[in-house]
Amino acid sequence: IGYRKLFDGNRKLSLPGSSPVMDEKLDVKAFVDHKPSIGFELGGHLKYDLSRSLTLRGGLQLNLTRYSIQAFAHAPEKASVPINNAWGYQSDSVVVYSNIRNIAGNRPVALKNQYLQISMPIGAELKLFGYSKFQVSLAGTLQPSYLLNADQYLLTRNFTNYAKEPSLIRRWNVATGLEAFFSYQRGDVRWQIGPQFRYNLLSTYQSQYPLRENLMEYGLKIGISRPLH
Repeated sequence: IGYRKLFDGNRKLSLPGSSPVMDEKLDVKAFVDHKPSIGFELGGHLKYDLSRSLTLRGGLQLNLTRYSIQAFAHAPEKASVPINNAWGYQSDSVVVYSNIRNIAGNRPVALKNQYLQISMPIGAELKLFGYSKFQVSLAGTLQPSYLLNADQYLLTRNFTNYAKEPSLIRRWNVATGLEAFFSYQRGDVRWQIGPQFRYNLLSTYQSQYPLRENLMEYGLKIGISRPLH
C-alpha cells in the first residue's frame, strides 16, 4: 500500500499578499483529497553470512508506489506553478495549462500519482531467535533509488489546479526499508514472509518547489532464498 507525507514547510504556493485567508491559515493537507493505493515491489538480493545471527545483503529491486487523487475535470485554463529560491522565498513561476481542478470543477475525476523506482538496497539481517528450520529476523536497508517516470500531478498556485511539470520532479532519491519476517527452511530453499515499511528520505519534488512530498509504503513481503554452490 503506497501513500505520501505532504508538507508545505511554511513556504506557500502563493505570492505574498495575494493568497486567500484560508490559504494562509491552513496547511496543504486541508485542501487535497488523497487516498492510499496498491503498488508492488519485485527484486533480488545476494546475501553473505558474517555470523550465525548477522547477514549482509545487497541487490536490485523495482518499486511501484502510488496513491489516488480525487479532483474535478474543467475546461483547459492557464495556471502557474511557483518556484522558490534557495532561501524559500517566492522568486518565479512556471506557466502551464491544466484541465484538472483541485476544487470546484465540472465533474469529479479520479487520478493516480504513480512512481516507478529502481533501487539498489544495501543492508543487513539480524536473526532474533529460532533454529535451523524456523527463524524470526529483522532487516534494514538503505536504498539509493532512481525514478523511471516523471509524469506525476502537482499542485499549482493557491492549490487551484493539478498539472504536470516534469522538470520539478526529483529523479534521484534515497529510501530506507525496515522489515520483520518469519522464515522456514525446507531442503536448500528458505521461505520467508513478513511486514515491511519503506520511506523515501528526500522529497518527490526538486527543492525549488514549495511543497515537500515523501513517499512511503506499507506491505507484506514474500521471498525465497537458497545457497549458491
